[in-house]
Parts: sequence; structure tokens; C-alpha cells
Amino acid sequence: MKAVDGEIAQILRSAGCKATQPRVYILLLLSKTKKPLTVQEIGEKLPKNIADQATVYRTVQLLGKIGLVQEVLFAGHDHAHYEYARRTDHHHIVCRSCDAVEDFVGCEVKTIQRQALAQSKQFKSIISHAIELSGYCKKCSV
Repeated sequence: MKAVDGEIAQILRSAGCKATQPRVYILLLLSKTKKPLTVQEIGEKLPKNIADQATVYRTVQLLGKIGLVQEVLFAGHDHAHYEYARRTDHHHIVCRSCDAVEDFVGCEVKTIQRQALAQSKQFKSIISHAIELSGYCKKCSV
């Protein structure tokens, strides 16, 4: 575990950020988690006395500003989720019943962007995108 902590600390330092204990633990947690987490979920999964909820919130905001964490806003949720900012383009499928989340890759975004810009009267460029598919997981399907 120490070697992994050292790698995470190096990632933080390379991004120009101090490698404090809360930052290392939060980034390590998000890098190992398969689905985006809320601030509350992050706080609950951290070892005891590492960070309170306000520190978790401030930390994910900072890590977002330096590009190590990305905010995910799911439709129908009144709060943000956070995930490790991977270099691969991916999106999410969300269960409408139990909120299970699964990543998927491949969205032909270049084609969609060209079509959107061709139809747009006001926009010249698109700099980011997010695709969320919703449905029912196998457990919740009737």
C-alpha cells in the first residue's frame, strides 16, 4: 500500500499540489473505485479521522481544478459525484431504480459534435461532452 500511496503523492506533486494525507487518501480511493462517489460516500469510505466532510468537499474541488478528479452530474440527482479523471473517454449507464452505475466507452462523439455544430447558429466549438444513459440493471428489471 505504501508504494501506491507514494505513486499518488507523486501524481499530486506533479500536478503542483502538496501531497497531504487527505488528498492522497481521497485520490487513491477515487482511483480504485469503479463508480463516481458523492462527497458523503467518499467521507464514509475513508479511514477514520482522515478528513471531515468539508475537507472532502474542498479536496475534490481542488483536485478537479488541477484535472485529477472530474465532477459527474447525474440526471435526477441533486448532488454531484466525483471520479478519478482517467485519460480514456467514457460515459455512464445509470439504473433508474437502484442507482447502480456502470462505465461504457465509445460514443462517436466527433460525428455528434460535427452534426451539432452544423445545426448550431451560435456555437463555433465544443470543448467537452458528457453522455448518460439510463435504464434498469439486471437486478431491477422486471
